[in-house]
Amino acid sequence: SLRVELTEQILVPETLLARFMGPEGVHLQFLRRSLGVEILVEPQPASDLRALRALRLCGPPDVLEHARSALENHLISFSSTQQPFAEVEQSILQERSQTVHVFVDNSNICIGCQLLPNGFRDFQQRISIRGFTSMVQGVRKLSRRVVMGSRPSSQRFWAAWKREGYEVCTAHRDPRTNREEFVDGRLVGEALMHVLQPVGSGSHVLVLATGDGNLEGQAPNTAGANFQNLVRTIASRVEGWTVEV
Repeated sequence: SLRVELTEQILVPETLLARFMGPEGVHLQFLRRSLGVEILVEPQPASDLRALRALRLCGPPDVLEHARSALENHLISFSSTQQPFAEVEQSILQERSQTVHVFVDNSNICIGCQLLPNGFRDFQQRISIRGFTSMVQGVRKLSRRVVMGSRPSSQRFWAAWKREGYEVCTAHRDPRTNREEFVDGRLVGEALMHVLQPVGSGSHVLVLATGDGNLEGQAPNTAGANFQNLVRTIASRVEGWTVEV
């Protein structure tokens, strides 16, 4: 199926732009992550409205509709004189006390960054591991990072993940089908065992970077080692943790 993306535009008063973006862009980064869309600030004011700057929102149609509405509400919050902190600023204050733990399905993330809006892949595109980590971390403290993938892949490739502090776990591919074997199950196991260990006080966030949500191979009336069950288990049974996918 084709990956469809749309672009919409919102105009923001120039006087509000600095507060909207935040120090070093932290507000903008938070909104990108929480709304699930790309938000770009046009470098020049709108030609016919010098006091306004255009924001471009890019994303899937269903996500974009919600993101536009939410962003408009955030802009109202930023412009309000009734409260000392806007909603985004309050959220970021809360995030500064959080610790984030990142678990990555390498194939899903690397293939995802190559997908184009027309459904094709640009095989020249490569993920920026440092940029990806910065995006999911935000202003939060960064703890354990794990990436799971399959061989064969070059040692240079896995070394790039290791340089950014990731533990690299690999499994073999099926020589007949070239499909990955046990990657999802191993990553689920690593993440579940991690959240069950003592990690100190405070609020902890498991970031699960994957594109797999299937229940393939799960027998009826059982809970298999898949990402859906991992998220449900942590959300319902593990205190002090939240999950971001």
